[in-house]
Amino acid sequence: MRAKRRAGLLAAVGLGFALLGGGVARAQISPLGGDTSKGLTEGDLELLLRATHTINHGSLLRPGQSRSWTNPESGAHGEVSFVKTTEDGGMACHELRNTIFVADRPDPGTYEMNWCLTPSGAWKIKG
Repeated sequence: MRAKRRAGLLAAVGLGFALLGGGVARAQISPLGGDTSKGLTEGDLELLLRATHTINHGSLLRPGQSRSWTNPESGAHGEVSFVKTTEDGGMACHELRNTIFVADRPDPGTYEMNWCLTPSGAWKIKG
């Protein structure tokens, strides 16, 4: 089950960055299942992506350093935490842990993913 959640979040966040300008498409992305009413709203996803961006662009990152986000409109909130720095194919990578609380779900979702800094200067999810 955890692998399925992780794959869903990877797809959602990756698509979210690609679709930052496309509100309708972004609203249909849900890392917590196919029904967007039980997942993240467009606003939730935008806040999650901003927190991820802040962590990835931070300097002197330490394990456990985190950035919280809250959407009072949906009741969802979460935290993006830095786990460690790695390297992949010569690219610097960050392992991040996302803890997400959605209003209509009793338990938080926890997702781990690796983001790598590409030669173009963009942070991308390493699949």
